[in-house]
Amino acid sequence: MDNAGRYVKPFLLFIVLPIVWCIILYHIVDTLFNTIIHPHPVSLAANAARSPEPALSPAGRNESAQTAATPHSSDSASLEPSPPAKIPARSPGPPGIESALPPSAELSGDDDMPSDSAPKGVLMFRGSPGRSYYGAGPLPKKPVIRWKAPVGSYDGWSGTGWTGEPAVVEWTPELARLMFPKGSCPTVEVIVGGLDGSVHFFDGMTGRQCRKPFTPPSRGNIKGSVVIDPDGYPILYFGNRGGAYWAVSLIDYKILGKIPGAVNPRNNANMGYWPDFDGSCLIHDGTLLEGGENGWLYSIPLKRDEIYRHPEKVVPPMKEWKTAYMPDVTELSRQSLALCADGSIETSPCLSGNRIYIGTQHGMLLGFDSKTLSVEFQYCIGDDIDASVVADRKGYLYAGCQVDYNPRRSAVLCKLDPRAPLLDWKKALVWKVSFPASPYKGSNFLDNLDGGILGTPALGPSSDGEEDRRIYVPVATKPASEGILVCIDTATGRRIWQKKYDNHIWSSPAVIDDKVLQCDAAGLMHCHRASDGRECWKLQTGGVIESTPVVWKGWIYVGAKDGYFYAISDPKTTAALQHISKEKQE
Repeated sequence: MDNAGRYVKPFLLFIVLPIVWCIILYHIVDTLFNTIIHPHPVSLAANAARSPEPALSPAGRNESAQTAATPHSSDSASLEPSPPAKIPARSPGPPGIESALPPSAELSGDDDMPSDSAPKGVLMFRGSPGRSYYGAGPLPKKPVIRWKAPVGSYDGWSGTGWTGEPAVVEWTPELARLMFPKGSCPTVEVIVGGLDGSVHFFDGMTGRQCRKPFTPPSRGNIKGSVVIDPDGYPILYFGNRGGAYWAVSLIDYKILGKIPGAVNPRNNANMGYWPDFDGSCLIHDGTLLEGGENGWLYSIPLKRDEIYRHPEKVVPPMKEWKTAYMPDVTELSRQSLALCADGSIETSPCLSGNRIYIGTQHGMLLGFDSKTLSVEFQYCIGDDIDASVVADRKGYLYAGCQVDYNPRRSAVLCKLDPRAPLLDWKKALVWKVSFPASPYKGSNFLDNLDGGILGTPALGPSSDGEEDRRIYVPVATKPASEGILVCIDTATGRRIWQKKYDNHIWSSPAVIDDKVLQCDAAGLMHCHRASDGRECWKLQTGGVIESTPVVWKGWIYVGAKDGYFYAISDPKTTAALQHISKEKQE
């Protein structure tokens, strides 16, 4: 014991005691650093108010359809992801925002504009949780291609595909300082995922590259639409055919987390079906909601306030996720499924009230409680559902199917009342419209084209201004050769007008300023008068358009499968016009 005592005292004195003092000193320094060196968000906002805004100048590359290509900026470092700026150490939101967290209003199908704390723009597929906001007018009257930028190719595909809608963003001054500390933030930034497997960033006015493209570690075609965090955090979300859905910091391209599509979230085993993500996520009450082609619906509670200090904690471990598996969910109505038993999800989640709605490959439209993922609504449409569900202001749902497994060769659009009792399909169905259609089988898998409804229908007002009284439905009646755009009265299901196209249409229409914008597989962009379908103008691009266009203050942005992304406006438009479309304004 005496020998042991001889060693205990030196051990405590020279090893344990210094460790304790180091821990105490660390906490003292950390406290001083957070309270003295880093200012409070309010003081940053006050300083910003006294200081002039940094010059917002574009940087990068442009390939113009009217002028010669602009060379690369001499400051090549300006295209690199920016290092994190000095920010409030414990601020959960962007600096300059006084509230601890952005207000999380209850989002539903009739909330069409992003929250007040978010940057302006179209931040997700179809712009709103109800998938019914298409941008801001006016539309150009005599449109021309103002610029086009290369996107590239990968694995046999090039440009942008289905759904491929870009995010169009006007950043807040606080976020601009974080992401572009050298003052190179464009007035309008256009962000799009490409079939080349990368996310591209363009100046909306010039086409110059604002930042270097971002390619995730597991590369794969990006078919779906990218999402910008709707609550004011500099986070980008997107999925790809590389088997993952990604959350990425727009400050420095740090990967914040991912959903691995090839992993079973319940037992970490390999999955069946496809590991890809074609749909675009929904962010609601701080939770990421997304469905995968692996048949799983994910609910992930994000910790976005950690992005500035511990970005690795933004996406929590898998054990904290909630999930639902589609084949399990639909067991009650197995006898009514389409010929396919695959529960893959390619639609983007739609939020209406406190429910989220998705469609599956085996023809089921499903409604889940947004917090618990308990099943509260089911309806079998009869074939593969790829077009996202749309919710109107009264809570009704509109869902269409393509022609894939159904031998009757008929696409269907349904209006549904989700307040009907679970599995009471007769009470749930308000009306149904059928469209004869057929698929096209090519010489190989990549050449196959499904018929029916693949573009997401668009709601619009009636001629006398009644909201959500009309819905515009794109139908690929004969892929590779024929399509129709149909206007339907949402109250009765009656067809108001119909326009035939010489090529199939997978692109989703946009309704702006009493006009309907529709792109087709011949690379044509058509503008129709919403009241009667009369064509106001059409414009030829360079390739097949399956992507969804965005309209933003006089400009139209859309990608094609010829390897280019296009910006379209009137010839003399030099900036984003300050007129907001009267559609979808409260």
